[in-house]
Amino acid sequence: MNWIKERGALILGILINILFAVKLLKDTLIIKGFSYSYVIFLFLISLFIYWIYSYVLKNHKHRIIATMSLLIILFLIIYPNKMKFDNFIMGNLIDNFNELYRLTEKAEPTAFGQYKFMFILAFAILVPIVLGISYKFHKLIIFINLAYVASMWFLGYIEDVKKNLKLYLFITLFSSAIFAYSKVYRKFTKDNIKVKLDFKKMVVLSCVFSLIVSSISIILPQNFKGKYYTYHKGKFINKFSEGFQKNPLDVAKGSSYDLKLSGYSNNDKKLGGRIILDDKVAFEMEGQYIKYIRGSMKNYYTGNMWKSNNISYWKKDNQNIREHNVFNSQDSKKCEVKITPREIKTTSIMVPIYPYEINGINGNLYYDNTPVFMSSEIQNSPYSVKYVGGAMESIEEFQKHFKEHGRNHTTYFLGEMINSTEEEKSFKSTEPEIQRNLGRTCSIMDGDTVKTKYNEYLQMPNSVSERVYKLTYDIIKGSKSSEEKVERIINYLNKNYQYSLEVFDVPEEKDFVDYFLFDEKKGYCTYFATATTIMCRIAGVPARYSEGFKVENKGERNTRIDVTNQEAHAWSEVLIDPERDIWTIADPAPTPVEYRRKKKKKNTNINIDDIKINKSKNKQTNMQNQEVSGEKSGIKLTPKQIKVISITLIFIAILALNYALYKFRRKRLIKAKGIIPLYCFTARRLKSIDITRGESIGDKEFVESIKDDELRNKLLNMVDVYYKEHYGNITDSDFDRKEFIDFIEKYILSVEGKLKYYIKLFFYNFMP
Repeated sequence: MNWIKERGALILGILINILFAVKLLKDTLIIKGFSYSYVIFLFLISLFIYWIYSYVLKNHKHRIIATMSLLIILFLIIYPNKMKFDNFIMGNLIDNFNELYRLTEKAEPTAFGQYKFMFILAFAILVPIVLGISYKFHKLIIFINLAYVASMWFLGYIEDVKKNLKLYLFITLFSSAIFAYSKVYRKFTKDNIKVKLDFKKMVVLSCVFSLIVSSISIILPQNFKGKYYTYHKGKFINKFSEGFQKNPLDVAKGSSYDLKLSGYSNNDKKLGGRIILDDKVAFEMEGQYIKYIRGSMKNYYTGNMWKSNNISYWKKDNQNIREHNVFNSQDSKKCEVKITPREIKTTSIMVPIYPYEINGINGNLYYDNTPVFMSSEIQNSPYSVKYVGGAMESIEEFQKHFKEHGRNHTTYFLGEMINSTEEEKSFKSTEPEIQRNLGRTCSIMDGDTVKTKYNEYLQMPNSVSERVYKLTYDIIKGSKSSEEKVERIINYLNKNYQYSLEVFDVPEEKDFVDYFLFDEKKGYCTYFATATTIMCRIAGVPARYSEGFKVENKGERNTRIDVTNQEAHAWSEVLIDPERDIWTIADPAPTPVEYRRKKKKKNTNINIDDIKINKSKNKQTNMQNQEVSGEKSGIKLTPKQIKVISITLIFIAILALNYALYKFRRKRLIKAKGIIPLYCFTARRLKSIDITRGESIGDKEFVESIKDDELRNKLLNMVDVYYKEHYGNITDSDFDRKEFIDFIEKYILSVEGKLKYYIKLFFYNFMP
């Protein structure tokens, strides 16, 4: 009963921390059929194991004997059934782990049954160890959970961590309170002081306090990046631009829109990498629903990033902006949208795909041939954009338009793909009414002319590998039109590459597209848009890289829509009609909002039986593949993952070795026949806090000069024993060496503090 009273609060704190950890695991890995009662049952077994080792087996020798006996029994059971055991490990555990790896990599649901054996191992081995260590270091489980939550955050499970953040704060505060109670209770009990602390009252008060604090912390502002950084930066530039930047266009370019303003990677030297998105409102949009809002366009690919290179800009001085030609102009209509900037502070003007007039902006307005619009000032007030609505914007709409009219004309040809003369004759023989219905988009332009006019949108760096070219040629082989090439490229990317926000940083020496297509094989919009643009260029289709927002259709018309950073997006735009300079959107990737909605819908429709069936099918497929290839597929780890795991394991091994060495030295000092090893140990440990004996004075004189009374008395007692042994050959067997070592360590800890103490103690075994 005393054992339970002494450890009850500690056990409760560890249990709620473990339950939180498995809840976060359940959310991040989408575990279906999860059973908390099963987890609690395993914890009770762990508690029983801990009770055996801490209460029944109090002697270290007994614990070692019990552990060795258990291992021998297991060996005697396993060894005669070695083949069955190997088949179980290789056939079930490894295959199950590979299946889990495949499912989690694709963010697909998993079944709780797939984790049961792992939970059994963890609760049978790790949890009893945590319980034992936590008895001396109460807050160990809190630090473990902190590291666990931070790891999940940096692994890309940001939304799941944010969803559980309030619960995490509550459990951390509540655990700290009951751990403090446990520490005080043990201290009072050890000092024979009657404890009158009401445990139930303490639990209720701690629970209420933790709930209040965690609730308040969640609603407090959490934008630590500087909410108006770009705004004040723009004001600063504008204020001093007369002396440093006489051309307002340079000011406009300096604060133009980039995806990093919405939380994407802010690395100016390379694309990709981990991103942190929030759901803050970038701007408000009032008017009819618009799917694509363009913020910037880039035409030059370096192999690592996109740039705007050699683009001409015009200043709008009350003259009309050049109206761009559009598809199916007979169905188009003039529309207007009102944009109100919120969190995004930029000089870029957010516009639909076919704008023709902008009103209400601050500063001078500049635009290019895309058209992309910028102002000489940061935009912080509403402005309106007039645009052509109802026109076809995407390659899918374009293809659908032609199929409905029973034609499959290409708009232009770059070289050998099709006999352009025959196609031109075929088109010219078409009835005039059908030509008008087609929107006069089936014009023919010589390939060399296209290459000359749109050379900047066919630019390719030397970093793009031969295998990217070969893959592209294989995909477009047999295409009868430029738009069919684009459609094939988009379909290939959609089918063979996974959308994911959980990606690794691209190696410095790697071309971004090559790394995405052949190494990473997953990514978000930046990856898909860049690959689409480059592959279209290889296919001879002029293409450019655009950034902006892909707005979610909330099912409302002529209303105000909040556009968030979650809808920030990148896509490719390809040339459809070179004679009239008409471009269309080629977009193979969703936004994070679209991806999560699709994932949630998919997960809702999947049950545990489906997972088991898929697991069985995948297992059969894997076995068939292994029979064909004669090889077993292992877990695929990147070189960076292997390096991190190796370093971590080495570090853990060093820590374990260091702890074992320290315990061995301590035990040897306690059991040593003479006092001299303890004397040398004490001198060395005190040296770490700058307490050293000078060469000109003796031991006793040195000890008497120490100001701390308790330390001085302890050392005087040890010096007397040392003198008797060294000069009189008399051994004092009554001297308590264990108590003396504990005192020295506690004194050093009180002087240095925990962090400094444990760091120095870590290096103690490796220093001469």
